[in-house]
Amino acid sequence: MSKQPNLDIVHAEHEGIQVLHLTGRLDTVTSPDAENRILEVIENGDLIVINLKELVFISSSGLRLILVIMKRAKKKQARVIFSAAGEHVLKLFEISNFLEFLELAETLEEALERAVADVRER
Repeated sequence: MSKQPNLDIVHAEHEGIQVLHLTGRLDTVTSPDAENRILEVIENGDLIVINLKELVFISSSGLRLILVIMKRAKKKQARVIFSAAGEHVLKLFEISNFLEFLELAETLEEALERAVADVRER
């Protein structure tokens, strides 16, 4: 029996910044629910940090979701910072040329520092 794919999304707020922690697999099965939840956060906030530290797998459906997220954020003039992506996710971003348009931070702390600085400048 194979293990069911899953993705947990924990939503928190840090000094006015919307923080999403993704844990598990972002694939064909989990992407539709993830899309609904993440786009709702983007609609309600203009500064979002998405922590990828516990994301163990991302498929082409997950990459499509990243494009949807960035398109919606751009339309809303929101800023999205992705943090703590693992080596396999970074490699996939590199192969897919996503590094050209994604804002990445090595750690969650670095992403939050950037976001807090952005809030203070406003």
